[in-house]
Amino acid sequence: MIKFKQIACLCIVLLFSITSNAQTKTLSTISVNGSQDNINFATCSSIQPINFFFNSIRTYESNVSSAQSFSYEINFYRNGNQIDSKTYNSGDQEINCSGLIICPNIYYTFDNVEPLSGYYYAKIIIRRYILGFYVETLVTEQTNTIVVTRPDDGLYSVCSGSDYDNSFSRCQDVNEIYQFVPGEYFFVQKNAGMIYKFSSLGSSGDNVWGLSFNPPANLPGYSNLIGYNDFNTPITDMVYTSDGKTIISFNDGKILKINGTGGSGANMFAVTESTNGFANISPYNYYSGHHKFLSGITDLFIKDDKLFISCINKGMLKINGSGGSGANMFAITETPTSFSSLPGYNYYSGHSYFLSPVNKVFSVGSFMFVSTLDGKLLKINNTGGTGANMFAITETTSGYSTIPSYNFYSGHSKFMGPVSEMYSNGTYLFLGFYNGKILKINGTGGSGANMFAVSENASGFSGIPSYNYYVGYSNYSSAINKITHNPSGNRLFITFGNGKIMKVFNSGGTGANMFNATEVLHGFVTTSGAYATQLEGSAHFASSVTDIDFYGNTQMICLANNKVLKINGNGGSGANMYAVAQTGNGFRPLLGYTQYLTGSQLFSCQLLVLMKKEASVEEDEAFAETEEPSLAIKVYPNPFEESISLSIPVELQTSDVAISLVDINGRVLLTTAGNQSGTLDTSYLPSGFYLVVVKQNDALLHTSRVVKN
Repeated sequence: MIKFKQIACLCIVLLFSITSNAQTKTLSTISVNGSQDNINFATCSSIQPINFFFNSIRTYESNVSSAQSFSYEINFYRNGNQIDSKTYNSGDQEINCSGLIICPNIYYTFDNVEPLSGYYYAKIIIRRYILGFYVETLVTEQTNTIVVTRPDDGLYSVCSGSDYDNSFSRCQDVNEIYQFVPGEYFFVQKNAGMIYKFSSLGSSGDNVWGLSFNPPANLPGYSNLIGYNDFNTPITDMVYTSDGKTIISFNDGKILKINGTGGSGANMFAVTESTNGFANISPYNYYSGHHKFLSGITDLFIKDDKLFISCINKGMLKINGSGGSGANMFAITETPTSFSSLPGYNYYSGHSYFLSPVNKVFSVGSFMFVSTLDGKLLKINNTGGTGANMFAITETTSGYSTIPSYNFYSGHSKFMGPVSEMYSNGTYLFLGFYNGKILKINGTGGSGANMFAVSENASGFSGIPSYNYYVGYSNYSSAINKITHNPSGNRLFITFGNGKIMKVFNSGGTGANMFNATEVLHGFVTTSGAYATQLEGSAHFASSVTDIDFYGNTQMICLANNKVLKINGNGGSGANMYAVAQTGNGFRPLLGYTQYLTGSQLFSCQLLVLMKKEASVEEDEAFAETEEPSLAIKVYPNPFEESISLSIPVELQTSDVAISLVDINGRVLLTTAGNQSGTLDTSYLPSGFYLVVVKQNDALLHTSRVVKN
């Protein structure tokens, strides 16, 4: 894998080279693009025309048989639905390039756009005909997406710039902010393997931290950036231990331990990285140790001075404290199905293996909750026991049961989809799911099977009579990314994978639609006036909201398009509660609403991509993502609904072949081995784009882009 540094998200161009053997003049490289420029946010009173262009298309009109003809169909889409179409045919003046070296651009302009928020893109389809009969489709390509945002106050129609931040963009990342010690803030681009350390939350304006990039540095007059570290591998999690260690996990199975929070400058952790781990750079002593597991790490979790490490291969390891130092800092021996301690060391505390990978671990009071990607949620008293099967449970496809004479197991529930987030305000427990549902429970529920005493169907939940754990639920269209509460504002904030944020007064109501909120294009609106005080406000951004945190009266919001918003307090009310207009580089306050948006930051696109290993490829050249040889691996159907099937050659049906389903934010949602079932259950997943990845040990065998209807 080669690490490629994209300088800016706003310059992505998809390049395709297409030829035809039926002609003497070939179709040259296509650059498909869209633009919306020269927008003045202070005076913008109508949405500008949106222009999509397909430039340098060498049409098929010259030097071909008169029996052949071609059509150039351009379709225009809003939110995935076709709303207009234009077709050019052989001989049309717009595409005539006879005798020209460079053919003119083919443009499609959508004038008089109705001022609706949404995402717009165009597709071009080029078809060949012989004697009037359709023969083949030569080109099917899509432009970038242009995002249009508009507040609902009716006063302004706010236009966005060419944002390029859509589900097809290489700029999407899982961005989060961590604070482990006073006066230091980590901003982490997880998919990129990039960590920035700041001394404050910055100031104001478009560049709140005052940064320049390539390489990252403080602009003159700014000193917010302390240091950064650029890893070769995507980051999956970060934690800080009671003995003052920063622990970072990676999706290739590596874990790095740092004394304190490291140093400053470039490579602030002063380490060198290899496929097997890390080494210290002398004379620095930030490096404390590392470990390399057999599979990628999905989650790090600390409770009662125990470190829990969850792996893609369904294993979970428990460590006393933060382990030791140097290589193999946990002093363990690992096989595909077990862990054991090396003689003379006592870092190892226990382990467990599940039928599905652990995606998240939570702690509420004395209980530990373990969520797995098959929709199970396990509740454990404290941190369980020691040794093999440290939780003393028996697992089936439907749930868990305890092994007699042990009392670590407290209860479980089996849901239609995995739990993505959990939050407790001391009275209620909120569970968010990848499928967009939110469930509210009194306390932490009960015990035993179906510990929350609820019945679930496709639309939501209901309580089982004679139990009072169930309080209410709501059901929305996108995955729940984060549920949090502003300690000083008595507001519940919920973020979604489709870029929306909901703000609820206190903790909402009860029963079905407990927040009394109906989801609409630009966010949420109150369903009925009977409970009009529950939903206080909402926002809708151009990409997934990956994190939201409160630091005193300051709210920091991280988006998947590498943008960060800094908000004063809780924001306002109604739709577009932060009163911002989205631009290509950041955000602007709406006229008359300057009290909410303090500033924003656009981070450089730092992405890990696969490239053809050619000596002529330079890092500043345009690139195209490539797939490794598929080795006769087939993924079907596509689009899919309830499941995905894989056809794998016999020689690859082994336990060291891992098949993973990954979402557009880089989260591994499901993993199975090549010698297990060739069908992946996807019934719980929301509609959207995903990636099927097949690896043998560390070698990539196959990738397929798939979409769920």
